[in-house]
Amino acid sequence: MSTPLLEDLTLLDAQAVLCPDPQCASPAHIEDRWTCGSTDGSVEVIKVRCSSGCWYTILADDLSSATDR
Repeated sequence: MSTPLLEDLTLLDAQAVLCPDPQCASPAHIEDRWTCGSTDGSVEVIKVRCSSGCWYTILADDLSSATDR
């Protein structure tokens, strides 16, 4: 079953990830990324849109641990 949000998304797309929510196994797509300054140096932040319609703004380092499940 194809969803409108994922029509152009393929497994080879470098922006394709799993939803960061551990309760959701839906595919997601990185919509945006930027860096923010912090007291411990710069951190990369990403905005992820889940195919279920959820949006998440998380640290890029946290996304890698979320996709390793």
